[in-house]
Amino acid sequence: MYLFYRCSQTNPPVVSQMAADSSKLLLWELHTFCKKCLINRLEFNVEMAVLPFEFTWSPDGILFTVDATGSVFTVSTHIHVS
Repeated sequence: MYLFYRCSQTNPPVVSQMAADSSKLLLWELHTFCKKCLINRLEFNVEMAVLPFEFTWSPDGILFTVDATGSVFTVSTHIHVS
């Protein structure tokens, strides 16, 4: 199984994870406080006719995905732990 991992350049960092043969996208938001780390896990079902082929983060925290046909999509990732 092939996994896609990408890390954002934002604060807090967000790591995206998706298996190549899966329709589930996981986002991991990482908060660090001194020596402690809080990880927030969010799971999304990707409802696309063609599953994503590649992921990349923009410098301002927008997650882009490209499917096998070359179509580009954005993923809203405005997540915060309260």
